[in-house]
Amino acid sequence: MSHATPHPPLEPTSASQSGLLRPGSLVLQDRFKVLEVLGKGGMGEVYLAEQVSLGRKVALKTLRDDLATQPGMTDRFKREALLLSSVDHPSVVRVIDFGEAAGTYVLVMEFVEGDHLAAALREGPFEPARALRVLRDIAEGLAEIHAKGIVHRDLKLENVLLAKDRARLLDFGIARLAEAEGPGQAMTQAGMVLGTPEYLSPEQATGERIDARTDVYAFGILAYRLLAGHHPFPGPTARDFLLQHVSSEPAPLKLDAAPVLASVVMKCLAKKPYERPEDGKGLLEALQAVDGAAAPIAHTVATPRRAPAQRAMLVGKNVSLLAVTLRDFASRSTPELLSAREQKVLGVIRAAGGRVISVLQDQVLATFELPSQAVGCGMAIQDALWRWSQSATTKLEAASTVHQGEVVISGESLLGEPAQVLTELARLTATGDVRLTRAAWLSMAKNGVQVEEQGEVTLASRAEAVKVYRCRPTGPGAPFGGRDLNLENQASLLGRLLK
Repeated sequence: MSHATPHPPLEPTSASQSGLLRPGSLVLQDRFKVLEVLGKGGMGEVYLAEQVSLGRKVALKTLRDDLATQPGMTDRFKREALLLSSVDHPSVVRVIDFGEAAGTYVLVMEFVEGDHLAAALREGPFEPARALRVLRDIAEGLAEIHAKGIVHRDLKLENVLLAKDRARLLDFGIARLAEAEGPGQAMTQAGMVLGTPEYLSPEQATGERIDARTDVYAFGILAYRLLAGHHPFPGPTARDFLLQHVSSEPAPLKLDAAPVLASVVMKCLAKKPYERPEDGKGLLEALQAVDGAAAPIAHTVATPRRAPAQRAMLVGKNVSLLAVTLRDFASRSTPELLSAREQKVLGVIRAAGGRVISVLQDQVLATFELPSQAVGCGMAIQDALWRWSQSATTKLEAASTVHQGEVVISGESLLGEPAQVLTELARLTATGDVRLTRAAWLSMAKNGVQVEEQGEVTLASRAEAVKVYRCRPTGPGAPFGGRDLNLENQASLLGRLLK
């Protein structure tokens, strides 16, 4: 039986629970009446509402507090919402309106009844003819959004709705609202890759520039699951899937009744983006070839270019993570500040035995073998920046955050739940502070470090909050007692950097 589903699998939320929007209230200049809370998704809460002027039901999606408070979110939200609302195609659930209400941002979306593709697949794999109809609908939707410069970024079974007449795409482009500004970036500040691990393209998993061919890869995963009833990679963990997307070949899809369709799906799963169909339009052309059976599929693939160099994939079994977030650095990146970052941040990390993973505008990310090294380095950086700022014409302030856990390190990306914890912790840490999680504190040799409890970090993906500590400053002068000078004495690599 069909049911109303404006969003992929939601965490049930009763109407009695507190939400940002109250049932019965009028929002967005009284144009929409909130009826009930439907649930909670990855981006925020979802509500059933009524468009007062037309008496039709709509879905209201609010952004999580941590996303709504990001710098520049207002302008980014408006740009994205305008772009999304310009898409008008029967294979795409429409964005009707947008605005601010109850201190958050709200997307008003078409309310559609039907089952998610994931629910339909529970009854077993689709016959090729039925699957082909669904895949064509999805390809048409992708062709429409790709033509407008939108990349879905999170195509999966749960984001396809089987309505009465056709399959329809949900939540296209919404993940861009959580991204850092800048072309081609697919990471949060601490390198957390956006998307669902089971569907991530190799370029998403390694933090490379992405385009429409990323959606084509996810389409291949979706199509494979639809036809075979299982995933092309064994998994089973998120880390396993990430590694397999990058370095393992998928199990061949065998369809005796539809070999050309199987060939299209496998081409979508090519590791190199230029070996896949270029976009949704290319997918449609490839699927049209399935009917003809004799039509070649190669014409849908872009002209080969030299493959980009593959980035190394390393697994950190249990590493210590340090994020140094520099205040207003990107907007003031003068030669003086660039020199300060090189000497007082990167230089101290290297001298302390750390490995610099990425330098992304306002943030430096590094790993250490021991949490004591990471915490000591975080404090040494604070002292070095304080000492430098005493004579510099422009101050440079930073927040140091430390966490401990098992991660995947891929090029300049850090993947896994510890990266998410570090991202959230860095967002909540004030400049001048050194904060660390309980996991880091319990694993380290204290070495005279004094800490005080500083609240918790919560994540939607974790049932339990992460307890946080703050390193206690020593008093006037260098905030942690001149640890930068101690570091200089211990590591000749520093030379004169900290003088």
